[in-house]
Amino acid sequence: EGNDINFVNIECALTESDGAIEKFGPCLKGTPIAAEVMKEVGINLAGLSNNHIFDYGIKGYKDTVAALDKAGIPYTGFGENYEDSRKNFYFEKNGEKIAFVCVCEHEYSYALEDRMGSRPFDEFDTMLDIRAAKKVADPMYYGIMMVKAGAAVDAMIDQLIPLLEPGDILIDGGNSHFPDTIRRTAYVESKGLLFVGCGAKAKNYDLAIGVAVTDKAAKLSADVTVA
Repeated sequence: EGNDINFVNIECALTESDGAIEKFGPCLKGTPIAAEVMKEVGINLAGLSNNHIFDYGIKGYKDTVAALDKAGIPYTGFGENYEDSRKNFYFEKNGEKIAFVCVCEHEYSYALEDRMGSRPFDEFDTMLDIRAAKKVADPMYYGIMMVKAGAAVDAMIDQLIPLLEPGDILIDGGNSHFPDTIRRTAYVESKGLLFVGCGAKAKNYDLAIGVAVTDKAAKLSADVTVA
């Protein structure tokens, strides 16, 4: 409440369909009514770049988009083909503009030149897209990563650091273990940047949450909510 923009990554299909695809791992879905609930609690931008958007096939995706359209929630991170999926989303208010560049790791859900899908992470194109966004939008203060825990997070940090400016904040919204977050905080701060780690690890239905946030980063990111 009171925020200009509230972003959520919808890592499932919003559908009543029972047509789950065959895949390794669980197929995730939620009721389309969830879009109305999200709108009611203030969500006004959704990300669809993830590895579950096609868990119920093209119908599941279309049901998701229909639910978001009905609720009046714009979305980003998906396209009719690869080039279409690379469109950045810009939010502007009071003369200030921020950009959202939503990408996901390469799995079956990512877009191709001749196939719809989620916006994939590409070591070259994604960096170009971020640079392009920074030319159009105001300085980037926050970089939010939703990356598989482990070496992939460190690799992503190293790729993003050259694109950031002193005082910018990197936010790890994945499931990193908190000792890794403490280590990364020290590393990122040594580059003149700030790091906020929000890591969740689940095992045997027990949930342990580790957070490592410096005092300076906490003050600067006090108004940022990672859902």
